[in-house]
Amino acid sequence: MAHSLQCSQQVVIQRLRPSENGTCPSRVGGRPSAVGKSVSAWYVREVKNWFVIMGGTHIIGEAYNARTKSYERIGSGVFDTYVMRGQKNNSGISATTNEVYLSEWFLRNYEAKYFRLLDLTFYNGLKKHVSKALLPLLESGWYASSGKPYRKSYKALCDEFLLQNREFESRIKEQLDPAHRELQKAGFLKSWEYIRSRDNDFTITWIPGKKWFEDQKDRTQRKVVYKRLNDQDQKIMENRKDFHNNRISENLGSMRRDLNKKMAWYKNIEQN
Repeated sequence: MAHSLQCSQQVVIQRLRPSENGTCPSRVGGRPSAVGKSVSAWYVREVKNWFVIMGGTHIIGEAYNARTKSYERIGSGVFDTYVMRGQKNNSGISATTNEVYLSEWFLRNYEAKYFRLLDLTFYNGLKKHVSKALLPLLESGWYASSGKPYRKSYKALCDEFLLQNREFESRIKEQLDPAHRELQKAGFLKSWEYIRSRDNDFTITWIPGKKWFEDQKDRTQRKVVYKRLNDQDQKIMENRKDFHNNRISENLGSMRRDLNKKMAWYKNIEQN
């Protein structure tokens, strides 16, 4: 089960494309080559198990609502339902790839742009499979720690990336350092360090590089611009609403005046 959940990050490459009303399924296609995995019976089973687990996982607690900027109680999962490739989807068509229908709370935050973007150009430009797996992990880890060094045990990393667990430090470096050097050369990673722990494991420490800090600065600037544009849109909508309400009031006033004239005309006829 644990390995199936890891597929959500590394084995299954997600391309979420919800429709405007949220009724169309988001498609999820497996790309094993993107993380150095070959198509096998094991791989297909792991992907199917991931969908089953994600579809059956029920979240009870609070989730952030980006529209109201507050936390709300939820009692659902990430997926409302899913359709495996070859099965009939809600449109009665045989699905050509795996499809998921996102839950309302997730879709609402997605449409409100409450998510962190991944530099897809940079991701696709990486040659090492482990580099591509490390990118979102380190991106999230450094963001959560405000740019401080991020640490993770080697065994946990192997479980998450579905890597072979190696015993000796020289073999571990042989496994991971090509990816480390690629990320370092690109400026994303400044340095890394292996420290042996008491339980015969290693703790790996990663320090962010110049590119990561520059990316955070660009994101902050984009947020400022987005907020400014959003505020302008809100002001335009309010002005339109006020204009519309004023037009309605003017029309009602005109109708009342016409009605009063007609009533006076009928009353004058009755008196005469």
